[in-house]
Amino acid sequence: GMEVIVTDHHRCHETLPKAHAVVCATRPGQDESVRTLCGASVAMLLAIALGQSAERFLAIAALASVADVMPLVGFNRTIVARGMALIRSEPGLCALLDAAGAKETEPVTETTLAFLLAPRINAAGRMGDARRAAKLLLADDDRTRRDLAAELDAANAARKSEEQRILTEAQRQIDPSAMHRLLMLCGTDWNPGVIGIVASRIVERYGCPVLLFTGLGDELAGSGRSVPGVDLFGLLSRHAAFFTRFGGHLLAAGAAMHPASFEPCRRALMQDLSERYPNGIAPEPIVYEDALSVSDCTTAFCDELALLAPFGEGNREPLFLLRGELSGVRAMGREGTHMSATLSENGAALRLVGFRMGDRLADRQALKTAEALCTLRTNAFMGEVSANGYLCAVRAVMADRLREAAEAFLNGFSERDAKRVADAAHERPNEERIRRIFVELRPRLLGGVLADCLSEEALLTLLVLTEAGVTAYVNGVFFEQVVTEKKRLMDGRLYRALQGQAE
Repeated sequence: GMEVIVTDHHRCHETLPKAHAVVCATRPGQDESVRTLCGASVAMLLAIALGQSAERFLAIAALASVADVMPLVGFNRTIVARGMALIRSEPGLCALLDAAGAKETEPVTETTLAFLLAPRINAAGRMGDARRAAKLLLADDDRTRRDLAAELDAANAARKSEEQRILTEAQRQIDPSAMHRLLMLCGTDWNPGVIGIVASRIVERYGCPVLLFTGLGDELAGSGRSVPGVDLFGLLSRHAAFFTRFGGHLLAAGAAMHPASFEPCRRALMQDLSERYPNGIAPEPIVYEDALSVSDCTTAFCDELALLAPFGEGNREPLFLLRGELSGVRAMGREGTHMSATLSENGAALRLVGFRMGDRLADRQALKTAEALCTLRTNAFMGEVSANGYLCAVRAVMADRLREAAEAFLNGFSERDAKRVADAAHERPNEERIRRIFVELRPRLLGGVLADCLSEEALLTLLVLTEAGVTAYVNGVFFEQVVTEKKRLMDGRLYRALQGQAE
């Protein structure tokens, strides 16, 4: 007998709920200014329309917009910019910041929302009862807020541990030396509240859509993440018959299915993407603003860049290209997940930080002269403020035309692309040198060697070996192949082109 209003921002199915009203940002006919709002912002607009003050909800809407990776342009930018200034006026969020170890003097930024508050709010539901987060925001006494904030902080720590366990188990199911257009994996006891985060981590590594399912009973629960250019909701919609329910948007979706449907569905989705992307899914190009000298990276310049904030989806933090001598490459963080290094040029030095770049340190430690793509921000430590570079990528200095020719050659090993590689190369390794470099790289090839961290001679060596079938190249990484017969390097098109021999 109640009048029910449903609010949402996910893409609608053809049949809508039988409600008094369905207020959804993505319904046909909606104004473009609201189509990218998160669910909390839609609810806020409804509350405002019913006579509530915007100030009461802006902090929560700002947090939700960042947490749900909404484009920070237009209306969303206004919500986040105004809402961030109100975060500390929310006692529950202040208690959560205290539990996370944030100092009262630290400014609240989009990074605060994305990495301190959002994971702890979300941990309530991922690791138990989501109502704990609501209770924290509604609590009217300090002790209750402190207790609930401590509970969510502990839940977030448990979430991290569970995330790592699921990630480790999921990666055991993946062939790292194969090209993947889709990864659809299943575990019997993976936490359904955590698999979406793990899917994101796997997308980062393999550059393709990922669907993770979990369950033992009559129904599997799934969560998926995609890459730019592949509409995940559209993909699931084309194969809706496999699912008992599903929903989502371009880059993220949830679904459920009967266990018997898992393998047929996986094959159908793979076939779909194979037909649409016969040459694999091209990675999104990285665009940077300008090339800078290390000496340009001052705290004053970082302060100017900060005026463009809040940064996020749709308003990316400016990326810059730097070149110099790389040193001091080491793991960073309690579990060695991250990387720290120093980039030097003409007496100037800049500390580099690479989040989630703690793996394959040996590859990056082998770099001497490097180019780094990074954002620039100030960092305060022990009362001292300095400029830091936050890495998007770090790689060996190499001519762009050689890098592009190598990528083209790996897609087909054609005679034309072999000649392009040879024409762009300064090095011309012979068979003896190729064998020696292979022996040097072999211990690392078992776990994969990052192509970006190879010298020109080492890259050419692995291109020759990949054409011969001794190594394989997948998603920017070279792996050693199992070889059952002797290979003749001299027969390869690239080897002959490097030696100046006609086909």
